[in-house]
Amino acid sequence: MAEHVQAALDQMVPPLRDLMDRNIFSEKEVKAIVARRRESEYLLRRLTARKADFLRYIEQEMALERLRELRSLQRKRDHRKSQREAGDDDDDENRADPTKEKEHIGDVHIVQHIHLLFVRAIRKFRSDLSLHLQHAEFCKQQKSFTRLGRVYAEALQIFPR
Repeated sequence: MAEHVQAALDQMVPPLRDLMDRNIFSEKEVKAIVARRRESEYLLRRLTARKADFLRYIEQEMALERLRELRSLQRKRDHRKSQREAGDDDDDENRADPTKEKEHIGDVHIVQHIHLLFVRAIRKFRSDLSLHLQHAEFCKQQKSFTRLGRVYAEALQIFPR
């Protein structure tokens, strides 16, 4: 079980490093995130994983995504403000926001991880309609419409009426 948890945590290293490199999260915060995720993964990997464990982990990840989003927006605002103060508004080259140059792996990682947690929970608790509905609501919030179609299709296969 420990090697499965460690493998899952190892896959999270590049996105977390990206978030740390871009100063979205500090090193101390990333260590806390990893510790919390390790604890949650152990709870999910045990033989009698509970639905409450999945839901708690999903809620924690949703809170982390909200924090990441807020900090990213603040960073973009600060960047624009510093450009205006420096008087770089006239130059087209400086207008480009460096945070918009490319999509970073850390920006989508948490949302993808939440989708994965929902899939794992649905696989474990197949007869629970509320998990499908919560996943569908999350897809709507994140504007993941392709995934939303798959969630509804899977729910209709399990619950045809």
